[in-house]
Amino acid sequence: MNIRSLNRHTRSALAESIQPTGIEGSEIRMILVLLLGFFGITLLASARLWPVWLDEVLLTDPAANLWLGHGFTTSAWYYQTRDRFFASNTPLHAVLLFGWMKMFGFNLLAVRAFNYLTMVGATLVLWFTVYRLNLVANIGNRLLMVALILLGEGATLSYLSGRYDPLAILLLSLAFLLFSFPDGWRITASLIGIGLLIPMAGFHLLPYAVVLSGLTFLFLGRSVLRNLLCLAAGALVGMLALFGLYYSQGVLDVFLTTLGGHSLSGLDVMPDSVKALGTSEKIAYALRNVPNLLLQRLSGMPQWFLQEASFICAVVALVVVAVHRLRSETFRFHSPLV
Repeated sequence: MNIRSLNRHTRSALAESIQPTGIEGSEIRMILVLLLGFFGITLLASARLWPVWLDEVLLTDPAANLWLGHGFTTSAWYYQTRDRFFASNTPLHAVLLFGWMKMFGFNLLAVRAFNYLTMVGATLVLWFTVYRLNLVANIGNRLLMVALILLGEGATLSYLSGRYDPLAILLLSLAFLLFSFPDGWRITASLIGIGLLIPMAGFHLLPYAVVLSGLTFLFLGRSVLRNLLCLAAGALVGMLALFGLYYSQGVLDVFLTTLGGHSLSGLDVMPDSVKALGTSEKIAYALRNVPNLLLQRLSGMPQWFLQEASFICAVVALVVVAVHRLRSETFRFHSPLV
């Protein structure tokens, strides 16, 4: 499928020509078996799949404190004391996890089930979107895609180790799905709502959303500009609302310190002498040395990409297909392959 061809039609025509009601019942059954099997296996083996570790403790702590009646506070994060409103990270994961605990209690299995189910939901949304856009036409390949999403090292690290990334994946997957529908006030409102939640789900989502939006615009052009602007408007409102919340609780300084201290200190390219400085000093150093820091950071890219065997296999397969299409003169830049 040539993605550029989507620009010749409105999304109204796209929605009329690609109807989800055409999904074969056998595929739906296979998807349900696959996802329910994944959820059941991870649930049964949960305690043995991953030890309780730093990130899981930090990200569960505010929800657990709220569930235990100690307020929305933290006793695990090192940027604030337990008597202040939690502001050492964004709040959406903890708030939703608290609601989950209200239904299923506070224990290892219940807490981890929240992430497993979120990942199942995100994968289901991605599968349905890929079907709607006919990006993967073959049923077997769509099932393979689902398996690859669930078994990749990046995804497994997130949902097995108690991180909040599955929620981020779900939000952006829902935005991707909405792009396959024609414009309308419901789509506009939904995209603004998702954009509003993006900074509350994690500030690391903001640059990621910018990159994805740029790629989407590169491939689809003006036909998606309105939707991208809706996401951006929602994200801006969400960011302002988040800052307003922390300001009203008197903990905006904690959040800013976390953004600067935790994020900048985590850069392995930052000299140890700078890491020991305060947040403002680290930010000033980073701004003065942007080219050098970027160069050092990007020099480690080969190591990042070579860490996961499945990614290497996928890249090799894509290169083989690309070479074949170049030789047969069927290669197109605006295509799912690219």
